[in-house]
Amino acid sequence: MHTLLRHTLDGQPGFVILDGPEGAEIEDQVAQLSPDVVVLELAPDDPDRIRLIRRLVARSPTTQVLALLPHCSIELARRSLRARACGCLVAETAVTEIAEAVMALYAGHFYLSRPIWDGLMDDYVRSRERVKRTYTGNSCC
Repeated sequence: MHTLLRHTLDGQPGFVILDGPEGAEIEDQVAQLSPDVVVLELAPDDPDRIRLIRRLVARSPTTQVLALLPHCSIELARRSLRARACGCLVAETAVTEIAEAVMALYAGHFYLSRPIWDGLMDDYVRSRERVKRTYTGNSCC
């Protein structure tokens, strides 16, 4: 994937693709280089990656983090967004969508892949329906 992403974005002005180090090395590189966008692969059983998102944003507030999820996990997407990731998509996504997401974050926008967006919206609608059923007062909504 790194090779295809490099091929897709490296020719764009202002883009440099670095193959990612791990752990503290990532934090050091982000603090030193202050990149516009970091693409971070997550694992469902690795809470350190969620904490890493928080630390990256704390060390470099202008850096936008794009979380690549191993599968369409709405809970993992929610945790990534709470940690201040600016985008989430499934790692098996086509490289062109990853490039599109990177460009969106680079332009200052959020990006959610369609399956993640759909899952988050389904959860939101279900939670609103639960609130409406349990609310007993007058409501304008």
